Amino acid sequence: MIRSATILVLALSPLSANVVIASDAINLNPQYNHAKFAARDRTIDPDGSIYGVKFGATEKQILEAFGVPNGVIAISDSRKAFLYGKSHLFALRGGKLRELRVGDHLIDWELAKQMEGNPFFDRSDWVLSPGLKKGMDFNDVQKVLGRSKAEPTYQLTYDSKEGSVTLNFSSVSGPDAKPEGYHLSSFSILSYGQ
Repeated sequence: MIRSATILVLALSPLSANVVIASDAINLNPQYNHAKFAARDRTIDPDGSIYGVKFGATEKQILEAFGVPNGVIAISDSRKAFLYGKSHLFALRGGKLRELRVGDHLIDWELAKQMEGNPFFDRSDWVLSPGLKKGMDFNDVQKVLGRSKAEPTYQLTYDSKEGSVTLNFSSVSGPDAKPEGYHLSSFSILSYGQ
């Protein structure tokens, strides 16, 4: 298991990342503190907060709330991302939280197998306001969002009051290899921010 990392490179399609030397950013030695997370709400609100930390939070506020991340990525001179566990990526722009990505495939699968997870972030019982949960059927997601019926597919994007949310779905195939359904597997939120 990787306990302490000094260099981390992630393969993210929309985010083109550079190598960041952790000692230049923060000392990476994540230690899970159960007391810090025991009573924390599992709700993510695209117009408000992620487990109680507001969009627009500073790097310092994120570190105080969640502790040391499992990895840090230098995206550009003004953008940085924190990886918590294997499934949560917090992207900062100009030192403020502006984007969240949640999913099982944020990093290379071979690298993820070697990493130590985080018992809070790597759970799949998150709730995305207004009530979306991992594994929900595409049609159920549309009902919760109050949207008109669209043909089920791999992705659904919608605007919230303060940002844009992209939902990603995995297909479930029947015996004839035709998709029988699409289930919510991951998502990203881009906050418009101030």
